[in-house]
Amino acid sequence: MEICILPLGLGETGFLEPLKGKIQNIFECTVRLLDSIPIWEGAYNKTRRQYNSSKLIRYLGNIIKTKSMVLAITDKDLYADGLNFVFGEADLYSGICIVSTTRLKNEFYGKKEDSEIFMERLTKEAVHELGHTFGLRHCSLTSCVMHFSNSIIDTDQKREFFCNECKKRIFE
Repeated sequence: MEICILPLGLGETGFLEPLKGKIQNIFECTVRLLDSIPIWEGAYNKTRRQYNSSKLIRYLGNIIKTKSMVLAITDKDLYADGLNFVFGEADLYSGICIVSTTRLKNEFYGKKEDSEIFMERLTKEAVHELGHTFGLRHCSLTSCVMHFSNSIIDTDQKREFFCNECKKRIFE
């Protein structure tokens, strides 16, 4: 099993190497960093000033040819139909997921920059979306990384790791 991290229209990428290490440890697999590609502007909604995550996943599915799971990371704000925003989204069938760093940063909420909190949040959301690509659904345990995050508070309250039940589903 291999997971590829794809920088998607990212400005700053210094956090990708530490993220790669964390994902490698949690999933116990090879993780590769791919070359950055520009974000597809066809997914941009001018009215909302956000990118449609579902459209981006479909676009990536058409241009990426790999059997590996793909985690796209962007610094653009994302939304899905029917929702004001999403931290990320995953597609089980293509094995592609996407996470936005925008709302994971303290600065988005008018708070002081904190790279440690940002890295924790990014890891949780990346592991969560990758969990979906492995077939996991949302978990009812609030501490499990697969618990749905409706707000940054939910993300902050859960751990970076799967609960025993979710872990069993992935690794057995």
